[in-house]
Amino acid sequence: MEEAQEECRRLDRAILEAQKNLAAPPTSLQATQDVNVLRQQLTQCVEQHRILLQELEQELRVAKSTAEDQQTLCQELHEIEQAWQAQPEIPTSSHSEKALLKVLVSLTEHAFADPELCVQLRLLLEWLLNALWEQPDDPYVRTKGLDPSVLAFVQQAQLIEHHPSQAGLVRLVAFHEPMPDPQTLRPTLYK
Repeated sequence: MEEAQEECRRLDRAILEAQKNLAAPPTSLQATQDVNVLRQQLTQCVEQHRILLQELEQELRVAKSTAEDQQTLCQELHEIEQAWQAQPEIPTSSHSEKALLKVLVSLTEHAFADPELCVQLRLLLEWLLNALWEQPDDPYVRTKGLDPSVLAFVQQAQLIEHHPSQAGLVRLVAFHEPMPDPQTLRPTLYK
């Protein structure tokens, strides 16, 4: 916008300079004695002035149009900036991970009276999540060595399902899938 105003000032100065040059008397005094020569010189000066004035007016129109466009663009950018700053801050994943981890620890701490069973529960959930992440086509984990009460707890909470043909393998239930029937609690298969 500052550039456009400077351009307008420059064009105004150029117009004034052109007007001063046209108002200057002829350089040769002898030429003033001949009326036809003087008339021809004045006609040429007026024509040059008219052409120069038209060019400068065109430049001024372009500069004004550019200045208006830039001002409109600045206003739009200012509105976009205000809208951007008005958006609520999106929590980073570390915030949600910390909150989820706190809930998970709190849940598993109070699931059993025996601390060893709470550790096994947390370990089983970690295995299930890792298997789902690392092997999405076959997210089953072995339950050998886990206490039956831990397996019963996650089975009763409907967090796991057993492998259809191999005993001792479980996987997480597909929480991300929509429920096909409101009567069912969880979908049964990962896709």
